[in-house]
Amino acid sequence: MLEVAAAIAAGGVIGLAVFAVIRANDDPEPITTTVSTLPVRGPLDPADLIEQFERSRTAEFALVGDLQRSRGGQVELVAVRQARRDDRALDEVGATSIVRRNDELLRCERIGGEVLCRDPEPRPTVDEEVAVFTALVDGETARYDIYNETTDPTEAFGASANGLGLELRCWTLLARNLPAGGYGDESTLCFDQETGALVLSATRNGESVDTLRTTDLRLDVVDADLEPRR
Repeated sequence: MLEVAAAIAAGGVIGLAVFAVIRANDDPEPITTTVSTLPVRGPLDPADLIEQFERSRTAEFALVGDLQRSRGGQVELVAVRQARRDDRALDEVGATSIVRRNDELLRCERIGGEVLCRDPEPRPTVDEEVAVFTALVDGETARYDIYNETTDPTEAFGASANGLGLELRCWTLLARNLPAGGYGDESTLCFDQETGALVLSATRNGESVDTLRTTDLRLDVVDADLEPRR
């Protein structure tokens, strides 16, 4: 249950990194993040972040990007794809995908040009996903406090963070106690205000920092966006 909750709470991208086989890149371009040096403002009311999270689970969009993991001077990079339309959704990190169709959820892996999927599982509802996230950030038993809100992602990600010129709104989550939940010791999450998508994030967990960067974002979702890459 905790594994599923972490994947749901992470919005389908950060959580998927747990299941993904990280593919090393010979010479990836580093993404500089200063997630642990943001100015402290808070704790803040999590209501707006919860509303934004819910929107990210219901909005329609197609997203392409990459997830970079930095640890001990080593950098690993994997491709990321996300898409949502009607009752279908795809969250893909590297060769690992979670496919949602109607009331079913499929966990799939790309092996040798073939996509192999486990038996279907019941798909969590949006209300269930939001409830898991809310429990992490709201109330006396929450695992995280919200300590920063900004529309300027350069505070955490540097001048080149918003290469697509999106209108962003960002929040920083700090763990109350360690170990915490699906957002590590600390996370900064940035959502696009037009599409509702989570487009930029950094999660610090000990010496490791996972950074999501979006390189393409569309409102027009086609069938191929909703299927695992072969």
